[in-house]
Amino acid sequence: MGANTSRDIQNSNFLINSYSKIRGLECDTGSGANDADNYPNAEGSGLNIRKIIGQSFDAFIIAEEDDGILIIDQHVAAEKVFYEKILAALKQGSFHSQSLLMPHIYDLSISEFEMLKENFDLFKKYGFEVEIFSNKSIVVRAVPDFLEGVEEKNMVFEIISAGIEAGKIDEDAFCDKVAARMSCKAAVKAGKTLNIETASLMIADLMKCKNPYFCPHGRPIIIKLQLKDLLSKFKRSL
Repeated sequence: MGANTSRDIQNSNFLINSYSKIRGLECDTGSGANDADNYPNAEGSGLNIRKIIGQSFDAFIIAEEDDGILIIDQHVAAEKVFYEKILAALKQGSFHSQSLLMPHIYDLSISEFEMLKENFDLFKKYGFEVEIFSNKSIVVRAVPDFLEGVEEKNMVFEIISAGIEAGKIDEDAFCDKVAARMSCKAAVKAGKTLNIETASLMIADLMKCKNPYFCPHGRPIIIKLQLKDLLSKFKRSL
């Protein structure tokens, strides 16, 4: 088995494990019927998907509504689902720390090191076991358990860096930044083939989000092609 094939299998397993782990978090995301006023087309999310048609370019999920076709970016859709789940879990404390197989050591700038020292309690509260290793160096020994299996050193460092950056603002900003960075790293990327079952599961979760139309970074998740516009293009009616 080649290195690329092995890496693809590992990445695929990580996606499956992460999706199962994160979507199974026991937390209240605040979505549901109470949000119906914000999305008047349907209860909760405002989406009224009749069926999943398939996947295009290994990047987009194609779905059908009563009055049009939806093109859904699979990466930002998964990212949005993860973000709301992770943010709720962090704020509600519905997680435990999971030790890394190999602790990670990082060298920080002076300013990063000082900010991290000021926010040790925040990292500990949200499942990160971080210790001072030496002058301007830290060691990360554990992360929240819904990131179980995440051993990539750069990924953990990006999450830690997001926490350092946001910790100087306030606790809400810390949670938001960490959740956004975690969700982006854990979400399925473009180029991954999804079967109908997996795509349907992802869209079902997306429909439960408070706002399924934009990712945490503000990028659109869904583009809709109105049925009336398609009919007009083909100069016909149903």
